[in-house]
Amino acid sequence: MPRPNLKGYELLELVGNGAGSVVYKARETATGNLCAIKHVTRTTIAGIEQARRDVRSGSRRLGSYARLNYRGFFDQVRNEYRILRTLERDSYSPHIVRADALVTLRRFLRLHGYDLIMEFVEGVSLREKWDYEMTDLIRFYREAAMALAYLHGHRILHTDMKPHHLFITRDRHVKVIDFGLARFFDDPPGRIQGTAEFMAYEQVKGLPMDPRTDVYGLGATMYFILTGQPNRPALGGMAGGAGLTVGFAGRAASVRDKNPKCPPGLEEIILQSCERRPEKRPSSMTEVIRRLDLL
Repeated sequence: MPRPNLKGYELLELVGNGAGSVVYKARETATGNLCAIKHVTRTTIAGIEQARRDVRSGSRRLGSYARLNYRGFFDQVRNEYRILRTLERDSYSPHIVRADALVTLRRFLRLHGYDLIMEFVEGVSLREKWDYEMTDLIRFYREAAMALAYLHGHRILHTDMKPHHLFITRDRHVKVIDFGLARFFDDPPGRIQGTAEFMAYEQVKGLPMDPRTDVYGLGATMYFILTGQPNRPALGGMAGGAGLTVGFAGRAASVRDKNPKCPPGLEEIILQSCERRPEKRPSSMTEVIRRLDLL
């Protein structure tokens, strides 16, 4: 497994991988502080993409690394750093992971990748474990909504909410992670990206997005956590959003039919958040928080 080799940091253990990266827990030798290093290089991208192709196509080897879209992966890590470093340090949300530095890696004068040095968050994602008490899940929902409301106050959209990106710390609080697809409100439209099960209709169609897009993503995330399945089918094929709009025809199926412990008021917030049309969703994360506080 590729490893970062940064002067001044001691690698402790591999803690994760994904999106062309490997993530290590590390210690800054000068201070003793723990951190996470997201290592994104041509080598990690090729290795992870090869593993994915092995699963899909029965170990058909990559003919050439040159075919891989390194730029897309590099753009994501640069974007994550750009987004997180713009947030105000004196009022930084306790529910958003911090990014401290981005180190450019070169090999023979050629861009080889990046090391993103971040806050180390000890815990598990809601994709790995979601069998919490209902009171805890409602609190997690509220804390994630608070993090997104904070982002929206800085004119930033996350656009990639899913259980994998909600980390539950050891003291049972939410940290929102992975800002590779985040964007400012006024950023020009880019290519359609995201995870099909949690993408809002306007997102898969390449239409303008606003805070209600994140309202959908978080609602779809909570639907999955409470029911164990997506609120609509996950479909392949990203070309122009083709095929991804199936499942938006009607309202999502009842949460309480699958999880009777879900309070009716919580179910209504989630189902309304998962509406196809943005105007039918809660108008903002502030409204989501207000309604959660009434439960």
